[in-house]
Amino acid sequence: MIDTGVAFRYARALYDLAREQDRSDQVVEDMAVLRRLFSEIPELRRYCLRQRKRDSSASEREFAEIALLPYLGDLTGRTVAVAIRNGRIGILPFLPAAYRTVSDRSEGTVRVLLETAREPASEIVEQVRASMERRTGKRVRMETAVTPEILGGVRISWDSRLIDLSAAFRLKRMRAWIETA
Repeated sequence: MIDTGVAFRYARALYDLAREQDRSDQVVEDMAVLRRLFSEIPELRRYCLRQRKRDSSASEREFAEIALLPYLGDLTGRTVAVAIRNGRIGILPFLPAAYRTVSDRSEGTVRVLLETAREPASEIVEQVRASMERRTGKRVRMETAVTPEILGGVRISWDSRLIDLSAAFRLKRMRAWIETA
């Protein structure tokens, strides 16, 4: 089992070093690259996750040199190499999310996901952003997603919280109410 807390320790160290060296923008780009690599090439993720915590092997170092390091900046590449050298290859798929969380916490921001059945109007996005800033007391970074299965309305999620005002959720509640009546 992978200890994702280790991913947060590596992310914190990388975040602090990137800020110290004024290279945060490059590391953010690297995290996007890692996220994309692990989502578009599931074999990379599976390879990392099946490795047990132990001293790194030559095959893991070779894996990193071919599959990851050519696409990453120096600072992130060195962090990945250290993780592999320390037998922590299994944390790599979790590193982008951990880095994002560390960055958000350090900067006092919160990411809010607004899901709608169709592309939302910019006014709606701005209203939700302003409302969520008042609610959380933090600066909000809005993300939007078109999720047709909600049928209508919106779903707003942040920090493991959810406000579900979707038509699909209302129909589900009505169905449950009818079945119990």
